[in-house]
Amino acid sequence: MTANPTSVHADTLMKEVAKIFENASFHHIPVVDDDGTCIGVISKSDYYQLQDKFTLFGCGNAQEDNDRFFDSITAEEVITEKLVHLSINAKVKEAISIFLENKVHSIVIQENGVLRGILTPYDIIQEVEVLPCLELQTA
Repeated sequence: MTANPTSVHADTLMKEVAKIFENASFHHIPVVDDDGTCIGVISKSDYYQLQDKFTLFGCGNAQEDNDRFFDSITAEEVITEKLVHLSINAKVKEAISIFLENKVHSIVIQENGVLRGILTPYDIIQEVEVLPCLELQTA
């Protein structure tokens, strides 16, 4: 789990979110209200889908078009609102079940309704990696 993750407010312009994604290695940014309650998440995939299709190739005015577009929309307009969340005291098994059942890539971790962290399958893989050697069994 990433404790106290970088987050933005609902009225944050996407140009600020773009700067965060371009300078950070994480893939999910929680969007919070004034009380610190997570109201949605923006994934790096969401961000890439909003970019001009020629951005990857550096063609034409793609970057200028992105800048204009991202200066005109807020985080609230982009968020994935289908949130799944767990208590800060939840067990890893609960998180794994949520990932499998909901096919999501992040779980918001809350304490008394306030954002405390974000958990991804990658976080779980990192924890499993340090366990004694596990053998895969065939059916």
